[in-house]
Amino acid sequence: KLVPGLYQYMDYPDVASLAIPSAMLVINGSRDGLFNLAGVHASFDKLAACYKKAGVPDRFRGRMYDTPHEFNQEMQAEAWDWLRRWI
Repeated sequence: KLVPGLYQYMDYPDVASLAIPSAMLVINGSRDGLFNLAGVHASFDKLAACYKKAGVPDRFRGRMYDTPHEFNQEMQAEAWDWLRRWI
């Protein structure tokens, strides 16, 4: 659920980090026009640092594919592997 005004205090990686220590896989396409590439990399870096600080660095994976905005078979295979590992 969206919390009005939350964006003034927290960005997506901040909210996502609330899930720690749960495992998290974030997949993005490097040619996805919906998301700023530098912002995606910064989000990956911030989440990786949060998971590392919490002592569970292996539970976060930020993965970039050379694709537009899509969830192709290769991405789906990685997601299923990730789910099998952590659920």
